[in-house]
Amino acid sequence: EMIDGFLNYHITPKNGGSEQRIVYFHGGGYVFDIVKPHWDFLTKLVQRTGVKLTVPIYPLAPEHDWKVSYAVIMKLYDGLINREDPANLVFMGDSAGGGWSLGLAQMLRDQARPLPCKLVLLSPWLDGKADDPEMAKIEPNDRIISLDGIQSMGRWWAGEDGDPKDFPVSPLYASIDNLPPMIVFTGSHDILHVDAN
Repeated sequence: EMIDGFLNYHITPKNGGSEQRIVYFHGGGYVFDIVKPHWDFLTKLVQRTGVKLTVPIYPLAPEHDWKVSYAVIMKLYDGLINREDPANLVFMGDSAGGGWSLGLAQMLRDQARPLPCKLVLLSPWLDGKADDPEMAKIEPNDRIISLDGIQSMGRWWAGEDGDPKDFPVSPLYASIDNLPPMIVFTGSHDILHVDAN
């Protein structure tokens, strides 16, 4: 499905699958596209659980900031809830996609719009500025993320006039009251653990 020139995949198991649909937001610091390990994980997820999937290939920084990207995803979400019961929808994402999942749910709540039934956050990136001093202590053990890199990505995602600490770039600073049940997975050798813990 194309929305404003951006592709969204809808995946259904061969046997029709369950009523539940996961909207999966891929990680990549809001700057990198979805990669093969994401698809490998999603393939196993569908095979083992029978869920349906929607995977947005959302607008990325630095060409686009969060405002452009959220506008596209809101249109996607409107289409989904017109076709399906929100009680069957789950938001799930890794890293930046985990931040996406939480930020979008918070925005929907604030707009009094239908919410998904659950949130599954895999090592979510929750603070766009990534400036907690504890992160520097973990950085030598993190094999993927560097502080310089992630801080640049946060600035790009916030946009020219934005502050990486502002919502929804940093969902950490918005309330988590009145959200669906949420589960967070994080590891202690991950820079993002500091804010997700």
